[in-house]
Amino acid sequence: MARSFRSMLWFACVALFAGAVGCGLKTPAKPEWSVTLRVPLTERSLKVSDLIARTGFLSLDSTGTASLHWAQDLNDVAVGSALTLTSVQTDASAPLGDFHLSPAPPSAIQLNLTDLWPQLAGSGGQSVVVPAVQFAPVRSAQASGFTSAQVRQGSLQVTVTNHLPVPLDASTLVVANTAGGSLGTLHFAAMASGDSASATLDLAGKTVLSSWKGTWTGSSPGSGGPVPVDLSASVRTSFAFQGPLVVSSAVAPIPAQSFDWVSSSSLPDSERIAAAAFTGGSLNLSFNNQWGVGGTLHLTLPDLTLPDGSALTRTFQLDAARVAQVSLPLAGTSFSATDPAHPVLRV
Repeated sequence: MARSFRSMLWFACVALFAGAVGCGLKTPAKPEWSVTLRVPLTERSLKVSDLIARTGFLSLDSTGTASLHWAQDLNDVAVGSALTLTSVQTDASAPLGDFHLSPAPPSAIQLNLTDLWPQLAGSGGQSVVVPAVQFAPVRSAQASGFTSAQVRQGSLQVTVTNHLPVPLDASTLVVANTAGGSLGTLHFAAMASGDSASATLDLAGKTVLSSWKGTWTGSSPGSGGPVPVDLSASVRTSFAFQGPLVVSSAVAPIPAQSFDWVSSSSLPDSERIAAAAFTGGSLNLSFNNQWGVGGTLHLTLPDLTLPDGSALTRTFQLDAARVAQVSLPLAGTSFSATDPAHPVLRV
């Protein structure tokens, strides 16, 4: 009986404790939570070109392709006599170009009084009235010193002198090659007896032959009264070249010429040398003289220097239309390129 009472008392205590705990719950509240928001305050964009502007090793071409460049200085390396240069072959040519020609002038063209007035043939020493006349004679003139020439620069001075006893009206002289091809037309003003007049004919761009002809077209008003007749009186046309003719080609004896020629040959990429001192080897030159004349060649190689610092220079004789082979020993000479990035051998 007593045991049963104690069990009931224990159960009542447990129930009382549970009821006490249940009476302590909190009042319901609104739910709360937190969120982190990132708000941008500024923005900056960089283009590739902006980066290139800040560096020295980036570049951008016209197509927008970027590339990277860098350079590094290499230390000198002593190789002694172990450095050799393989055969380097290159060609250069020198055209003869324009040259000077000094031919003799054509012979003068002379028209006598009786050429223009045949009816006066028997009136020598008399005083007669010379009638008005028109004329257009054709006369030939022969030059010497050349057969033909293609003139680049030069002129011909033509002088007409009136030794007739009567005046001449304005006249025209047409000068042409006998084989064909006009050289030009000259105009002369009226001339009194004893007068002369000159005109210049430009020959540039013309092919001039040694055989010429002149067609002189003019007139004379006559004497208007009796004048003494001298059958040897004439009107004379003379010619003179103005200085030597500059020609590009000619069939003629060529006088001594002097001209300079400068050329350069690039060294191949495999033999790109900025400077070198040669202890052996040679420079073999082949001169193919395709001109019809021989001469003396003064050759200077300014990039090859002797021990005293002077340029390597040699003089050779060239025969007409022949090939000359020349070998220049290089031992003791030095080479120095004016532009190490693009070395050339100047001649």
